[in-house]
Amino acid sequence: MASISVARGPTDEKEDVNITFEDQQKINKFATNTNKLTEVEDEIQSKKKQLQNLQDAADELELADEDEAVPYPLVGEVFVYQTSEEALKLVEQTKQSLEGDISLLNKDADAIKEILSQLKVQLYAKFGNNINLEMDED
Repeated sequence: MASISVARGPTDEKEDVNITFEDQQKINKFATNTNKLTEVEDEIQSKKKQLQNLQDAADELELADEDEAVPYPLVGEVFVYQTSEEALKLVEQTKQSLEGDISLLNKDADAIKEILSQLKVQLYAKFGNNINLEMDED
């Protein structure tokens, strides 16, 4: 069993805390899930930005002439020319796909938050103030 000495308070009293293998596994699981949550939240923000860009594009396409050919991105920097009506349909399909992706990512984030919440309860119950499980605000 590992042991940690932790300074408590201004008097620097030390309290020995025994860490079992199961405790270490929980701490590692907490760290892993915290990283996953950060990645999922970054992905959600990225998709929301893409969704906003698509909404802006849809607004512009609605103002274009119906018979006017507009470039629509196919892959990377490859564009195909579509009528504004066809391009608008493609944009709307892409928006629906992104909204579905965002919904799934939000469900993933909620599941991870639930796991983190359960681990916090277990770890704080054992270690109290000797462990810090709060995420840093950057």
